[in-house]
Formats: sequence, C-alpha cells, structure tokens
Amino acid sequence: VNLKQLYFNYAGFTGTLSSKVGKLASLTHLYLYENDLTGTIPPQIGNLANLKVLALSQNGFRGTVLNAINKLENLEILAIQRTSGRPKGEGLTGPLPALSNLRSVQEVYFENQHLSGTIPDNFLYYAPKQDGVKVNLMNNDLTGEVPAGLKDFDRLAIYLVGNKFTSIAPELCGRTNWMDGDVGKVQSGCSAILCPVGTSSAFGRATQDGGGCPPCASATSPYMGQTDCAGGIDGTTDQIKILKEFYAAMGGDSWNDRTGWADGGDDVCGWDGGECSR
Repeated sequence: VNLKQLYFNYAGFTGTLSSKVGKLASLTHLYLYENDLTGTIPPQIGNLANLKVLALSQNGFRGTVLNAINKLENLEILAIQRTSGRPKGEGLTGPLPALSNLRSVQEVYFENQHLSGTIPDNFLYYAPKQDGVKVNLMNNDLTGEVPAGLKDFDRLAIYLVGNKFTSIAPELCGRTNWMDGDVGKVQSGCSAILCPVGTSSAFGRATQDGGGCPPCASATSPYMGQTDCAGGIDGTTDQIKILKEFYAAMGGDSWNDRTGWADGGDDVCGWDGGECSR
C-alpha cells in the first residue's frame, strides 16, 4: 500500500515534525494546518518527490525556509503562513529562497513570518509563467526593489504589503494581467502592486474596485504599500505618541509592570501587555 495523502488539520499535534515523514515516498498531499508543531521543518521533506501540496500553515515553526523544498519539482501549493493577529511560535526567519526549481507551483504562502532581505531575481524561475500564480509574502521584513526578474510572469498575483520595499522595477508596471488585472486597469500600473511612498490605501495598493492611492498630507513611512497615513519610520512614531498619552491618562506610574512604558523605548512590541503582528 502506497500512502498518497495525509490530512491532519486541527489535530492538536504538538512537538516537532518527525524527520521520518521523508520516508513516505508516495505522498502527494500533506496537510498539517492549525496544529501546535514547533522546532524546525525537517530537511527530509525534500525527499517527497511526488508531493503536490505541502500545507504547514499556522504552526509554531522556527528557523529558515529549507532549500530542500526546492527539490519538490511537482509541488503545486506551498503554504507555511501564520494567521495575522494570532501568529504561533517564533516564525520563520532568514532570506526568502528563490524556489527556482518548483516547476509546477501555483500558490505560495509565507505571510506573517519574519523573512528578510530582497526577493531573489530568479524567484520561481521555472514556475509556469503563462498560468495564474499566486504568491503571498505580506507582513514580513523584505526590503529593496521588487525585482525585474518577475517580468516573465503573465498572470501573477503577488501580495507584498507590510514589508519594507522602496521601489518596483519599471518592467513590472506594464504587466496588465497581474493582480487579477488591476495593473492594467488602474491609472498607475505599479500602484496596483504597492502604493507609492507618501500615499496609502486600505489595501496598501490600488484596485479597480477599491480606488487608488491618495497622497498623505504629511510625511509618512519611507516604504511602499502603506495602509494608512499614520506616519513615522516603520509606522511606529505616532503609535508611540498615542501609547504615551494612554499611559499618562491611565495613571501608568502606578502600574505593577511598566516595562517599556516607563522608559519610553522605541520597540512598542516589547512593552508590557503589547503584542505586534508584522
């Protein structure tokens, strides 16, 4: 008997994902969504040559994204995201791998992790360029320019809000089928990918139904894709001001634990009682 599919969503699993999973050579679908798995993802995952779906979302994994995943040439869906507002564990860190050998991929989800650095110019290089491909990288720590290497995709929906991008390669602004056609239908094509610096929209980008990216009245974040005009580098300056006013109004000097509040540090995520989503 060759096991083809494993469905263990919401199973209450804890501990680490066993390296023995790599011995299930015939496996095509592995679903472990919404458990409490921790530790690193075992590199033996790369032995699952027949795998089409790898769904490890909303667990407490840490470490970097494995290069071993790049061996999964038949993979169609890669989902290792965390849920905004209630992320589990430390999250994945390190650079976003190119995943250039995924020749069948249709969907990639890494939102709400802590991936950093730039998007590789050869990102998803061998993915099917004429098919509709969806990539969600929202709320990470990615930086730099959205690279020109993506220009060969005909129908790409790539979600990048909540990162630290400063520019978009001009070659991408004319990809009219991108973002479900929004790039071809809004006034400034690139704004359908990310709102320009100094502008904002509720979605962090322009859409044909939701409108454009109106300018902010005053200086805001130096990064593209802002969802409001709250201002401040990394969007924190106004938050700090508001929280300090809240502290004073609520008699903060008498609180049992005033960590962060009393010394006025810039990392509001470390203030007692605070929790941030990236």
